[in-house]
Amino acid sequence: MKIYFAGPDVFRTGYAGFKEEVTLLCHSRVFVPIFPGDVVTGSDPAAIFQSNLALIDKADAVVANLNPFRGPEPDSGTAFEVGYA
Repeated sequence: MKIYFAGPDVFRTGYAGFKEEVTLLCHSRVFVPIFPGDVVTGSDPAAIFQSNLALIDKADAVVANLNPFRGPEPDSGTAFEVGYA
C-alpha cells in the first residue's frame, strides 16, 4: 500500500529526519511512503504542483498533518491535497 504524507512538514527544520523516521516505520509494516516533492527537482511552483498531484494519484491513501501552520488554520496546500485526494 502506497501512502502519501501531506503536510507543511516539508517547510520545517528537521524534515529529513522526519522523512527518514516515517520511511523506516512504513517499510517495517510493508507500506510504501510517498512524500511531496519526491520526484521534482527545482523550485518551479507549477512543476511541484503537477508532480504532487501525480504522486497523490499513485497513492492508495493519504495521511495529512492538518495542525495549524503559520496561523490558526492548516496549511492551505495541504488542505487542497486532502480535497484533491
